[in-house]
Amino acid sequence: MKKKFNWGIIGTGKIANVFANDLTNLTDHAIAAVGSRAISTANKFSSNFHGCSGYDNYSDLVSDPSIDGVYIATPNNLHVNHTLLALTAGKPVLCEKPFALNQSEVQLMVDTATENKLTLFEAMWTRFLPHIAKVRKIIESGIIGKIHTLQADHGQNLSNNKNPDHESDLRGLWEPRLSFCRTKKELKLNQREDLN
Repeated sequence: MKKKFNWGIIGTGKIANVFANDLTNLTDHAIAAVGSRAISTANKFSSNFHGCSGYDNYSDLVSDPSIDGVYIATPNNLHVNHTLLALTAGKPVLCEKPFALNQSEVQLMVDTATENKLTLFEAMWTRFLPHIAKVRKIIESGIIGKIHTLQADHGQNLSNNKNPDHESDLRGLWEPRLSFCRTKKELKLNQREDLN
């Protein structure tokens, strides 16, 4: 039987809850520990996940030998300190957005991960969405020519989707055929079957 990947979470706010609840959809991942500044908050959070321990000391959490990786879900200005704490304890890190406050913090985090031969990821999930893959396919096809400048916004209404991780739940989120077209050429682009 394959061993579950045990996550330790630093932080107990809304995004930490979203992350933890999403992990319950996976059979090979588990929330094993959560850290907060107050043990009562950590214990309240951990009570929602079987076998999850609460910590009021982040150093103790990252030192827990049962933890395979750490998710950082604290306020932005604390990301660098909590990431370095986990990395120096030998734990790979998934750090919430924004990764850090400036380039020097990012460099310190990356250098520490490299020195310790550990994975360090920013929780930038957008690149893995099906409609972003579709955009990449359209760009790579060359049909719209060479891209010189891009200004884009990304938004999704997921309020009616119980689990957006399932592709079947994403069918209506982006339909190129329904996009606004200003020219007949753009209309033909949106109707091409090989890009849909």
